[in-house]
Amino acid sequence: MGTWGVNVFENDIAADVRSEYRDLVAEGLDGPIATDRLLASCAGRVEDPEEGLDFWIGLAAAQFEVGRLEDRIRDRALAHIDDGTDVSRFVGKDRGGRQKVLDQVRKQLTGPQKDPKKIRRRQKSICPYQIGDVLEVTLRDERRILLCVQSVHKDRGGAYARVAVFDWHDSERIPSKRRLRGRRLAMSPWPNSLSGKEQALGFTLIASAKKDRERLQDSVRNVAALGQPAETRGLRVSMYVIPWTDLERWFQDGRVRSSPEKRS
Repeated sequence: MGTWGVNVFENDIAADVRSEYRDLVAEGLDGPIATDRLLASCAGRVEDPEEGLDFWIGLAAAQFEVGRLEDRIRDRALAHIDDGTDVSRFVGKDRGGRQKVLDQVRKQLTGPQKDPKKIRRRQKSICPYQIGDVLEVTLRDERRILLCVQSVHKDRGGAYARVAVFDWHDSERIPSKRRLRGRRLAMSPWPNSLSGKEQALGFTLIASAKKDRERLQDSVRNVAALGQPAETRGLRVSMYVIPWTDLERWFQDGRVRSSPEKRS
């Protein structure tokens, strides 16, 4: 399970639940039928002691967003919020941040509800890369970064490249295949929200919007095929879920920012 922040959808489970629920409703299913379909497809996660927390809270928040909150989902989410098991997973200042998020979610779930919103079908994401591909990405400031495809994730929304960032600056030559296999990874600006441990910087990159697909054509070059993921040396790799065109927020002059730049 990947968690990269304290907000409801800043983890793989809740983000996937929201996407799948919205897709089912966009296909024309009534809310309760979409929920039943989702519960069936995620049966292994629903009752899991940890994944179940993100599932129920994520699904309740997703239903609230589109004006389709069901009592049965609300009640399960509130139970997890109120018994303290969710917030207890977080450490340090993230625990206080998560509590504020949960307080806001609770207020939404128990307050006035929105009218149902129409949900449009989304354009599916594409990933033209294979595991082990090394990608040279030219950023808007003309600096370049190197990414290695660690895996390719597929779901109802399409295919996504899950990449790790090499600790590399474009003042250097691109290393050989042999050196790339042993190349160190760039570190994430923050430790893991649950464990507090350091983690390597990585992304799940979405290419569904036109501008993101254009980026793949115009500024991403496949420079090597390692045939296997980059060596993580025991580090967990963060997987911040972002569109390809959001990479600029994370880098300046080819180096990782101390925190991602806010978009205007």
